[in-house]
Amino acid sequence: MQGRLVCFRRAATLHKEATDNGIGAWTEVIWRDRQCPKWSLWEPGVSPREQLADERSRKFTLDLKAIETRLTLLAIKVAIVIGVIQLLMMTPDSYGGRLLSWVFRPFLWLRYR
Repeated sequence: MQGRLVCFRRAATLHKEATDNGIGAWTEVIWRDRQCPKWSLWEPGVSPREQLADERSRKFTLDLKAIETRLTLLAIKVAIVIGVIQLLMMTPDSYGGRLLSWVFRPFLWLRYR
């Protein structure tokens, strides 16, 4: 039984690129410069499957770091907003206290029922 030469990433259909079944045709197909975005340098001693798993793991780690960065920035922004609100609401005479009393003034009649 003969094996079939395939691209591990399934980016190229190598068996369709070969003009015939001769060794020269397959050598040409294998060494053709494809400029493939999925191409990666072969590391001796590492199988293509392990290499693909490592690449996916690196990509996942980078995505996770990007998410952590965005969440950190969001937490900082929320903390700043909470801090500003606390500074505005420190005393009843502060700007925030006066604003809050003005906002809730129409609802004071509910308190006396």
